[in-house]
Amino acid sequence: MSKNARKKLSEGNELYSTGIKYMRNKNYDKSIEQFSESLKKYKRAKISEHAYNYIHINMALSYANSGREKDKAVASRLVSL
Repeated sequence: MSKNARKKLSEGNELYSTGIKYMRNKNYDKSIEQFSESLKKYKRAKISEHAYNYIHINMALSYANSGREKDKAVASRLVSL
């Protein structure tokens, strides 16, 4: 793994951890934002597609818990990924 890829992976891990903290504090909009940013960093690090599973599941949980009806459809799509 290149130096840049390790840097992007580290940044993605930090964003993912922050997203989990927001989700635990029931701040679902912020957690979705953090998970989206971490997904971008992971893609730039060029890691395996299987590594995205945890992000997709936690994003789906955040969308489902947000309480908005349109977000439930997004949550079901993320679970199917």
